[in-house]
Amino acid sequence: MSHPQQPLQSGPTPPPAPKVPLLHRRGLQVGATAVVALLAGAAIGVGVSVLAQGSVENSPEYVELTAERDSLQGELAAARADLGNARAEMEEIEGDLPRREEELAAGLVELKAAQAELTRREVVVAGSETAVAEREKAVGIAEVERAANTIPGEGMYRVGTDMKAGTYRTEGASGCYYAVLRSTSTHDIAENNNIDGPGFVTVREGQYFETTRCADWIRQ
Repeated sequence: MSHPQQPLQSGPTPPPAPKVPLLHRRGLQVGATAVVALLAGAAIGVGVSVLAQGSVENSPEYVELTAERDSLQGELAAARADLGNARAEMEEIEGDLPRREEELAAGLVELKAAQAELTRREVVVAGSETAVAEREKAVGIAEVERAANTIPGEGMYRVGTDMKAGTYRTEGASGCYYAVLRSTSTHDIAENNNIDGPGFVTVREGQYFETTRCADWIRQ
């Protein structure tokens, strides 16, 4: 009696692989394409940027701005150097300040002493000027009086009008001649004389006095 054959079993059969929807596959393809395009765009942008940068660096505006920047940097460096020098000078001055203050104090002392001496001298000069003024005044008075009492040694003078009455003295001179006249006539002689040296004569009011080649006559 034959038995029906059983089918051979080699193990469980794996389930069939799930099918990817068509739209999903197309989305993945689009996404991959977009990523590639993005990367390509970035590469192109970098290239354009490099090219643009090279173009900007060669432009006149860029060159001018670069030169201005370099100039400003040079000025800044010079200003910093000047600032350093100024600070060094200030430190030197501050270090020398006490000595200068001492010199200033000593100078002020000397100045006050000089001012005091100047004041003293001004007082002395003022006193001298006063004395000189007084002497000049006295001399002036004497000169005025002398002039009023002096007549030239040449001419004819009426006593009481042209000259004062009194006794006169002269230093004389070579060939000096004088005459006391009673009138304007040179022959109406009351007294006359020839002298080569000093001499004296006395005249009274109303008389006339004639003198020739004599020095000045000064009333005594």
